[in-house]
Amino acid sequence: METLADGSTIGPYPFRIERRLGSKRGNMAAVYLASAHGPSAPSDYVAIKIAKVATQHGAFNETGLRNESDILSQLTHPSIVRIYPVSPPGASPLRYRARAAIRDEPIFIVLEYLAGGTLQELVAQRPLEVSAKAALEITRQLAAALDYLHLKGFVHMDVKGDNIVFRQPWDRGRKAEPVLVDFGVARRNGEEPLGGAIPYMAPERISGAHSALPSMDIYALGVVVYELLTSKVPFQADT
Repeated sequence: METLADGSTIGPYPFRIERRLGSKRGNMAAVYLASAHGPSAPSDYVAIKIAKVATQHGAFNETGLRNESDILSQLTHPSIVRIYPVSPPGASPLRYRARAAIRDEPIFIVLEYLAGGTLQELVAQRPLEVSAKAALEITRQLAAALDYLHLKGFVHMDVKGDNIVFRQPWDRGRKAEPVLVDFGVARRNGEEPLGGAIPYMAPERISGAHSALPSMDIYALGVVVYELLTSKVPFQADT
């Protein structure tokens, strides 16, 4: 999928593309900041996530976005990104994905816009500036999100710094609000696991476990905490 131009639209939806977000992130989808207008607009600004279909993995990417919309539509937690319906208010049932009226007609979803940047960017740009107290508060909120997710019967499977975004830019004088994003490879507890980043993979995942387990998310969160406090992951390898 070619990059959408600033000011463009994606069909008969109340969104106008402002700019692309996180161009270095997201192998399965492109994410754009969009302004929203009209009576069905969920807020002033949203994030539009569009599946990358013009690749050899296009079908897999669309499946991931369907999976993400199905799971997020069942979740409501302050530390999990919010998904908005694309169908108008009052429609029944609500739809949480649609096809964009652009080349290749890829699936898209509409998400809460998070303006604070990723935890990975925080660690890279301001190494060792996060105090132990702040790291514990960030961890507490993310652990609560994972606890909620696991009680709902899901496992994220890709907890890492790039998939944790702050609602507002991180500041020592302001309470951090980390939000877990990117549920494309999330699974139901016990389903066959997909994807994931090697430095954050739990030992049971690397050794070939055939079931998605909550312990895999908990291990990955432990790596995130280590990274917050030391600005590096405990193990780094390509295999």
